[in-house]
Amino acid sequence: MKTAALSPRRWIEARLRACLHKALNALGGRQAAPAQPTPAPERLGAPPQVLGPLRLTLGAGCRVSDRITFSGRGTGSDVPELLVGRNVDIGWETTIAVGRRVTLGDNVRIAGRALLAGYPGHPQDPDAEAQVGDIVLEDDVWLSTGVVVGAGVRIGRGTVVAAGSVVTHDLPPMVLAGGIPARVIRPLVPNPGGRLL
Repeated sequence: MKTAALSPRRWIEARLRACLHKALNALGGRQAAPAQPTPAPERLGAPPQVLGPLRLTLGAGCRVSDRITFSGRGTGSDVPELLVGRNVDIGWETTIAVGRRVTLGDNVRIAGRALLAGYPGHPQDPDAEAQVGDIVLEDDVWLSTGVVVGAGVRIGRGTVVAAGSVVTHDLPPMVLAGGIPARVIRPLVPNPGGRLL
């Protein structure tokens, strides 16, 4: 997963540079385009709100909708890390709370109002490390509207999680899962036309 670390300010600057190159080329400007253009992350609305200490890495071609919150857990010695792969969509009003590390693979789709909770917001014992964990969404995972993913969860490649589900344990690759708590409903298999059923 090749990614480029961007702060919100650098993210906006990268987008502006890409637009400037496009405008200059359209007007016959003399400035040459980059040798290998890489799509900059796109912001669809207001910039994301970034709270607490957080190392944020966004891959090329990411799209982040309006009213997004990325937060890092403010205690502990290590800086929490959010790693976002290439071509990832993060829907509006989604919150990603990073305890230690949250990894979103390439081509991940997260619909609106999702919550990835790598740490509890108001724990009874603020020093309880058992409540903090990594979250991994492997490549091609889709989370539908309102899905909650808890700390310590890994969702396998190509898995689709139904709307309103709460994921409290690992899910295998290539399944449809749903419910509270989420469970495997059925495997996803390609039909002869190549589409998943």
